[in-house]
Amino acid sequence: MPTPALNTLLDPEFSKVEAKEQIELASPVLREIVNYSTRAFGRFAASTSSDRDVDFAVLALHRHMIEATDGVEVLVSQCCPDAAAPLLRSSFEALLSIRYIVETDDDYRERGLACLVHAIRSRIQMYEMLDPETERGRQYRDDWKTDQMTASWPFEYAEVARRQKANLEKLLQKPHLTPLEEIHRKLKPRRWYGVCGRNANAEQLARHLAAGGRYGILYRVWSKTIHSEDLISMVGTRGKGNPSVRRIRDSGELKQTALFAASFLLDGTRSMMRHFRPEELDGFSEWYSIEVAERYRALAEPPTVGRDLGSEATG
Repeated sequence: MPTPALNTLLDPEFSKVEAKEQIELASPVLREIVNYSTRAFGRFAASTSSDRDVDFAVLALHRHMIEATDGVEVLVSQCCPDAAAPLLRSSFEALLSIRYIVETDDDYRERGLACLVHAIRSRIQMYEMLDPETERGRQYRDDWKTDQMTASWPFEYAEVARRQKANLEKLLQKPHLTPLEEIHRKLKPRRWYGVCGRNANAEQLARHLAAGGRYGILYRVWSKTIHSEDLISMVGTRGKGNPSVRRIRDSGELKQTALFAASFLLDGTRSMMRHFRPEELDGFSEWYSIEVAERYRALAEPPTVGRDLGSEATG
C-alpha cells in the first residue's frame, strides 16, 4: 500500500486549495509571457546575422530563460514556490548575460563569441573529466570509484569523450573564434564575461547593468537556498520556543516568485527585441498593456528577505 505523506508537513491538495486565488493570478500571466516569448524567439532566430556564430549565445540564453520560466510556471501551478529558486537564479544569470551581450552594437560580436568560446571550453573540460587518460579524468575516476552510488557502475566514457573533445577543439581553431580562444586560455576566467575585461563575477556584472539591487537581495538569498544553507527559512518556533519546521509547499512567496520570473523573462525578451526586431517594440508594448500589465501589477509587492526563527510554522 502506498505510503501517505505526513500531512502536517506536506499536503499538496490542501496547499493548492489554500493558494487557489494566488495560483489563478500568477500561473496564467507566466504562461502568457512564456508563450509570447516562444513566438518572439522564432522571429529572432529568423533575423540572425550572416556573421558566423555571432548570434548563437544570445539565442541559447533566451531559450534557456523561456525554459526556466516555463518550469517556474509549473511549480507555481502546483504551489511549489520555494522549489523555484534554482530556476529563478539561473534565469537572472541568463538575463545578465543577454543584456551585457546586446548592450552596445560595437561590442556585440566580441561578447557573443566570447560567451560561445567559454561554453565550448566548459564542455571540453567535462569531456576531459570523462577521459581517464587526462589528469582531470584520473581524479574523477578515483572519485567515481569511491562514490557509493557510482562505484559499481562501469566507467566507459573515454572513447566518446575524446571524440567530442576533438570536435570542439577543431571548432575553436576556426578563424572567427581563435582570437577569443587565445584570450580565454590566457585569462582562464570563471565566467564568460571575464574574457571581455571589466566584470569578473556576477555581482560586478549586475552593478554594471544597474541590477545590483536585485542581485543583493535575491541572488544571494537564492544561492543560500540552492546550497542548502538557508536553514533559518525552514524552521519556526512553537510553544515555548521549541523549533518546528515550515510546511512544505508554503504559499507565502508564491506571488513574489511569479513576479520575479515574469520580470526576468519580460526584460530578456524586450532586450532581445531591441537588438533583433526593434521595429516590433511598439507591438511588444501594446501586447504587454493588453495581456500582462494588470495581472503583473497585481503580483507586485515589496519582496521579503526571509523568515526568521520567530515566524509561524507547522509542527
